[in-house]
Amino acid sequence: MFFKVNEGTTERALRTTIGILLFAFGLFGMNMLVTDYTGTWLQWLVLVLSAIAFFSGITGVCPLYSVIAVATGKWVCPTCTEAEREQLNPQAEEGASRE
Repeated sequence: MFFKVNEGTTERALRTTIGILLFAFGLFGMNMLVTDYTGTWLQWLVLVLSAIAFFSGITGVCPLYSVIAVATGKWVCPTCTEAEREQLNPQAEEGASRE
């Protein structure tokens, strides 16, 4: 199953950055907070969250957004027909006619 990109450019950059920072924190920074953190559930949780944020930012796809029909980039109703989309977003037609 292939998902369509449903994240905007700014959100993708933020998710990628947060993923990298969480990964670095999970590997190197947690020893400042917890003395024996190697292999703890907290470290694994941080690393899994960093992977989710990073890959979501790189691909531009958030599966949760697909399920609840949200898009922070160009909004498209996944269950609507073309006529319903034009009714929901009449500005898209105006923008296309100006170009």
